[in-house]
Amino acid sequence: ATMAPHYNGATWLWTGWIPQAQITLIAGVSEVGKSWRAAALITALTGARPLPDGTMVEHPGKVCLVETEELRKAYIERLMAMGAPLDDIVMPMQGTDDPMFIPSVVDHMTEIRAATEASKAVAVVVDSLSAGHDKDENSAEMRGVMRILAQLAVSVNVPVIVVHHLRKRQQYETDKVTLDRVRGSSS
Repeated sequence: ATMAPHYNGATWLWTGWIPQAQITLIAGVSEVGKSWRAAALITALTGARPLPDGTMVEHPGKVCLVETEELRKAYIERLMAMGAPLDDIVMPMQGTDDPMFIPSVVDHMTEIRAATEASKAVAVVVDSLSAGHDKDENSAEMRGVMRILAQLAVSVNVPVIVVHHLRKRQQYETDKVTLDRVRGSSS
């Protein structure tokens, strides 16, 4: 686990933005660059580029990437273009025989946790939440999914950064991003 500055009683990997042992969401509507932002953060967390505020991560290291949208090749290409050291990107269960295999944050948490611990990763990135499980995102089932991710963050003492698509806008709603659109259900 990395040491990070304390701020308002929390320990941070990136002060004010990514707390240790907590979940951080990168949320937005489709096609706004959430996965690009996640890839830039992964690259920064390895120490290969600055964080968005221009600072460098104090204790860079490996990052565990749980890619759930069948875009592994594109993700690797994106990380390479950003200068990420690919040896520092850990993709749990990547070596399966099925090239279409998609890890589930529910069904494969044991393997994700083991890969995070074995690599001594400084963070886990899940891209995306909606593709990483088979639960109804607009139901109380999401509490269980979020609980599993929170338990991972606490048990390995690293942040879990989750890319999340907003709930589709209702007919009566404006284009404004709201907390209700982020959470979909109360979870």
